[in-house]
Amino acid sequence: MPDAQQSALGGGSPTADGPGTKAIRSALLRQRVSAMQQRAAAAGGAIPRRAGGAPSLSYAQERLLLTERLTDQASLYHVPFVFRLSGIVHPWALERALTEVVRRHEVLRTVFPERDGRVVPLTTPPAPVPVECSDVRDAQPDQRLDRALTLVSDFAGVPFDLVAGPLVRGLLVRWGVRKWVFVLVAHHIVVDGWSVPVLWDELGTVYAALVEGREPELVALPVQYSDFAVWQREWLAGGVLDEQLGYWRDRLRGLEAVRVPVDRPRPLVRSGRGAVVEFELSAELTGRLRGLAGRCGATVFMVLLAAWCELLCRVGGDTDIAVGTPVAGRGRPELERMIGFFVNTLVVRVDGSGDPSFVEMIARVREAAVGAFAHQEVPFERLVEELAPRREASGDPFFQVVFSFDEDGPGVPLLPGVEVTPVILEVDQAKFELAVGLAARGDRIVGHLNYAVDLFDRPTVARLADHYTRLLTLATGNPRRSLADHDLLTTNERRQLL
Repeated sequence: MPDAQQSALGGGSPTADGPGTKAIRSALLRQRVSAMQQRAAAAGGAIPRRAGGAPSLSYAQERLLLTERLTDQASLYHVPFVFRLSGIVHPWALERALTEVVRRHEVLRTVFPERDGRVVPLTTPPAPVPVECSDVRDAQPDQRLDRALTLVSDFAGVPFDLVAGPLVRGLLVRWGVRKWVFVLVAHHIVVDGWSVPVLWDELGTVYAALVEGREPELVALPVQYSDFAVWQREWLAGGVLDEQLGYWRDRLRGLEAVRVPVDRPRPLVRSGRGAVVEFELSAELTGRLRGLAGRCGATVFMVLLAAWCELLCRVGGDTDIAVGTPVAGRGRPELERMIGFFVNTLVVRVDGSGDPSFVEMIARVREAAVGAFAHQEVPFERLVEELAPRREASGDPFFQVVFSFDEDGPGVPLLPGVEVTPVILEVDQAKFELAVGLAARGDRIVGHLNYAVDLFDRPTVARLADHYTRLLTLATGNPRRSLADHDLLTTNERRQLL
């Protein structure tokens, strides 16, 4: 997962200022956000170890449990990681390495029973974490990989028992000579995107030490997730929450969630069923996007989001646009090497009125993003409680569209003597009506639109992807031209309309 703050923040002004001026303004904007966060951190002091007492859910965990109850799809919050492995794999070392990582991070062996009408997290004692093994080499050679991937997909979809656990499990399937497929599945309540590189780093470090016959060397963790959960509630109760809520009250006053035109009426309760449309931005277009971001004192995230906001204005006819975007929620150094569910969601509200140019829209997005990221300490669930007390099972109160950009990618576990290649499982779930995910991959940007099949037909979402790509292409070609002047219709679409 990217550092969401660094992905979103930029500086400067989209004018004819020289590079020195842009750099100064960029630094000032970053300092502004950093100073606000440092003041908040100083007010809270270091996160202490929990001195007994009742454990507590974090706000993020509380939000996830509530949201999960609003859908009828049990595996919606499963997080599967699938890899093809080529080389000499030692299943015993993989199992012991996973066991050690789970031992280190208490959150990975936490369960969530209900007592007296409320969920209370309970950390279970360290125990071996089995990695199940399977072998499909008895199948026809041309069917072995498909059979292995089918086993992996079925394994990833088996529901977790949040009360009994465990909430992490692994499967290793052998399908050829030195050919394997490995899947690690966790429930989202114990991991987030930032956790993934930490998980792979520790898993690879312990695995390598075991196969090389030495003791693994991992730095002791300063705190555990349960310490953070208790501290978070106490810290926010000390006045930080009221200060930051004041910003959000002003920022979100009068906001109504953007309703993207859909193919079918919205159900009273969303099912969680979804699908994905993939697309790709060429190396040439990606280079133009990066160049424009630099000239505007912005980031690629801001440029991509500016075009998406304009597209929402076009398809929905509304100029008051709000999207959700995830942030790491790890503003303190002791949390950087932690595994857990820290992620928060911010509302980025953008004014699309007045027929702006692309340069002007980028400036508006930049201002909105800087303000949102400077006030990211408010847990989204508290924002809902304070500003939108009515919660509907059919969607989130402030937005129906989520937008994210991954600059780095989640990486892979480094296993000595093994080539590790990520595998993308087919997506059949959707947490939101529409989620736009973009990621830098070499000299290109790849994207996917994850959509709720209850609402959208695939051709509708494919058109959105095409129009988004076309808008980016036209807008970067002439960024000072009015965005409304760019014709997004293809020749075939125009012919159909006529």
